[in-house]
Amino acid sequence: MKHYRMTYAVPLFPMKIKKQPLELEYKIWIPCEAVGDSVDEHITQLLSLAGGMTEEQVSGVWISESGETVQEDVHLLSFISPDAEANLLIRGRIDSLVELLLEEGQEAVLISEDGRHFLISGEVEEVNRNIKFSWRKV
Repeated sequence: MKHYRMTYAVPLFPMKIKKQPLELEYKIWIPCEAVGDSVDEHITQLLSLAGGMTEEQVSGVWISESGETVQEDVHLLSFISPDAEANLLIRGRIDSLVELLLEEGQEAVLISEDGRHFLISGEVEEVNRNIKFSWRKV
């Protein structure tokens, strides 16, 4: 019977293993048809804040406010905040992206913040429908 010798690769330079704790994980589901230049810009800014992202294309089914079953392809984006400071910036950018998607006609947007899920929808209040703002330099 032949015996085999186990050999192990030894690095030429000792390696120090570094374990960095991360902050919160954020997810947002974006319909594929909603992706455009503005949405891409928000995603690029989120990517730079988080330092990375995972993206998965999935199919979603939901019931609309009118009671219709809607099926659509969506991008599921996941970001993990590297630190507390980035955490606030990422949360703000996601809020801005949600607002953009709602303004562009999405009925609702699903997000997740560290495992807690939120379905966000927007509705213009009747009292605010006709308000016009004027801005002036001070």
